[in-house]
Amino acid sequence: MAVLIVEDDDRVAALIGRLLLEEGYTTDAVGRATEATSLAFASRYRLIILDWNLPDVDGLSLLRSWRARGLSTPVLMISRATDYLAKPFLLSFMLSTIERLVRPPSPRTGTGT
Repeated sequence: MAVLIVEDDDRVAALIGRLLLEEGYTTDAVGRATEATSLAFASRYRLIILDWNLPDVDGLSLLRSWRARGLSTPVLMISRATDYLAKPFLLSFMLSTIERLVRPPSPRTGTGT
């Protein structure tokens, strides 16, 4: 199963690529929107992992342009945000996410120190 990774940070792209390879996926990785668009429409990817912040365009604008052109491949957006909810979502899920994010961190135990 092929996955397209659109990430301008080579280290992050390599890390994601290794993880997916270990799970049996094949990957292509690019760091710019123009390259990503060419591959997204020329190949049959089962998933596209798309960084929110690319050097030539923001990922959300890129995704909107792809959808307007008829690309229906599932897309997983990644960013440096703490969390993200995709619409539509259950309000109960939103509340549990908020509670998890604002909860004070628990002290570590068993670290050997």
